[in-house]
Amino acid sequence: MRELLNAQADQIERVLSSHGLAARVYGGTASPRLVQFYLSPAPGVRLARLNALADDLALALGAPSCRLQARGPALCLE
Repeated sequence: MRELLNAQADQIERVLSSHGLAARVYGGTASPRLVQFYLSPAPGVRLARLNALADDLALALGAPSCRLQARGPALCLE
């Protein structure tokens, strides 16, 4: 399971990088219904630009949908 989550975290970073956005996945949580990844975007990366890529991220992860939430100093990708 850990290998799959690490591969998905790498995929998130690749998708963002291909669109010129720098962010690092630094952790997350997994439950039977939901997987959350925590993102640390580079300074100057706007939340609106990340939200615009939600469909691309869902497609890359093979998920039906993807949602970004601002939580504290970083973002949560669900």
